[in-house]
Amino acid sequence: HRDRTDGGQLFFERIDHAHGHDVGDRLRTDRVGFELSGGLDSGTVAAMAMHRGRNTPGFRALGITTDNSHRSPEDEEARFAAELAAHIGCEHRTLPAAPDDDLFRYNETAE
Repeated sequence: HRDRTDGGQLFFERIDHAHGHDVGDRLRTDRVGFELSGGLDSGTVAAMAMHRGRNTPGFRALGITTDNSHRSPEDEEARFAAELAAHIGCEHRTLPAAPDDDLFRYNETAE
């Protein structure tokens, strides 16, 4: 019988069991980079990469987050991503989004 008081650890073990090999198969060098939003999807993949890479000598990981707070002051994605990176032990960089970097502009002009 497993003590389930640590729900986060149990969640990670189950996800790692189901998808850990998928992440591990893509770790072909001692360095990895990924987009890190601070959400569950990118955070889980980043944590699995750090877990899988821990036995690789010289392993380094870098999470990149685009800061969109100039569009929406309540957007805390960059802060969440930085906290997540610190928690899992990977390097982290936040890059400012260009003020005119609007992904929706293409759709509006293409119509």
